Amino acid sequence: MRWMIAGGGTGGHVYPGIVVAQALKKLAPEVEPIFVGTAQGLESRIIPEQGFRLLTLEAGKWVGRRWSDRVKTLVQLPKAYQQVKKWIRELDIQFVLGVGGYASVSPLLAAYRLRIPSGLLEVNSRPGAANKFLARFVDRVFLGLEGGRPYFPDAKVRMSGIPVRQEFFQIPSCTTDSKPFSILVFGGSQGARALNRVVIDSLSELKDLKEDLFWIHQTGLRDLHWVQEAYARHGFQSEVAAFFDPIVKYYERAHLVISRSGASTLGELLASGRPSLLIPYPHSAGGHQRFNALALQRYGASEVISSDQLTGRLLAHKISRYFQSRSKLQYMAAQARELARPQAAERIVEEGFKLIAERKRKGAPKKEVA
Repeated sequence: MRWMIAGGGTGGHVYPGIVVAQALKKLAPEVEPIFVGTAQGLESRIIPEQGFRLLTLEAGKWVGRRWSDRVKTLVQLPKAYQQVKKWIRELDIQFVLGVGGYASVSPLLAAYRLRIPSGLLEVNSRPGAANKFLARFVDRVFLGLEGGRPYFPDAKVRMSGIPVRQEFFQIPSCTTDSKPFSILVFGGSQGARALNRVVIDSLSELKDLKEDLFWIHQTGLRDLHWVQEAYARHGFQSEVAAFFDPIVKYYERAHLVISRSGASTLGELLASGRPSLLIPYPHSAGGHQRFNALALQRYGASEVISSDQLTGRLLAHKISRYFQSRSKLQYMAAQARELARPQAAERIVEEGFKLIAERKRKGAPKKEVA
C-alpha cells in the first residue's frame, strides 16, 4: 500500500508532511509514503534527506505573482494533472494528502477524479487560496489551528493540530527562574534580515542587563558575521549560527523566543511550551503569519508586534518587562502547552485509514468521476 503526500514550497508545508509520513511508517510500516512536489521547492532537498521518495512535477505559483507567471501556472496544470493520474494508477496509491502549496492542486484533483480517498492539511489560521479551492474536492480537511474552521465545510473538518516532531513535546517545561535568561531568536530557515537588525538595535537599550542575558540567534548565512561581531562589540553573551540543527535543543534552553510566525514555528512553540514574541512577516501570502500570531496571542501564549511598529527600543522594552515578570512568562508557557496537540500526525493517519476502509466497503469505483 502507498500513500501520496503532495505539496511543498515552504517549511510550513514540507515539515508537517514529513511528520505525517513518519507517523504513517510508525503506525503502518508496510505502507510507503511517496511525496509529490517541485524541483524548485524546499522539498527537493529536505524530503530525500529524510529518506523518502519524491516525485517532482511542474507547478508554478499564483499569489503575489505577475500575470505572466499566473498564465504559466495555468498552462502547466493539465500536464501535471495527467502525470499525477498516471502515478496514482501505476503506484496503486490508496490515499492522497495535500499539505499546501500549488504542488498539491493536481494530486488532489486527480484523486477526486479517480475516486481515491483524500484530505488536505491546513496548518495556518487563515487558509491559502489553493486549500480553499481544493476543499470541495477532498473527503477531509485537517486543521492546525481553530481559526481555519469557518473557511471549510463543517462536515469535512477535523481538528488535528499542527504535526510536529515528538522531540519538541519531550522538552521539559519552561523554568523561567534559571540563569542566564536565554532568548532564542530566529526568522525561519533562511533567517530574517529585518529581525536580525532590530534585535541588534535593541542591545544598546539593554546594556543594564548585559550580565543577565544570553542570546541564541539563528541569523541565516548572509547575516552571520556582522551579527556575531555586533554581539561581541556590545559585550553580550551569545551563541550565533547561520542555522541551528537540530533546533529542538535550542528551544529547550530558551526562556523567551523571538521569531516570525509561520505555521511550523507555531507548532514548535506550542509543543515545546515556550513563550514568544512574534513578529509576523509582513509579506506572507494572504497575511497568514499575522493571523497565526494573533491566534496564539488570543490564548495568551504569545505577544504580537507588527513589523511597522517594531523598533530596537520597543523590543528592548518588551524584553526588560518579561525579564522582570517571570510569572507572566510562566503563564504564557503553560498556555502554549495547553494548545499543543501531540497526536496531530497520528490523528491524520488514522482518519486516512478510516476513509480507505469506508471506500472499500462501498466497493471499488467502476469509472472515473465525470
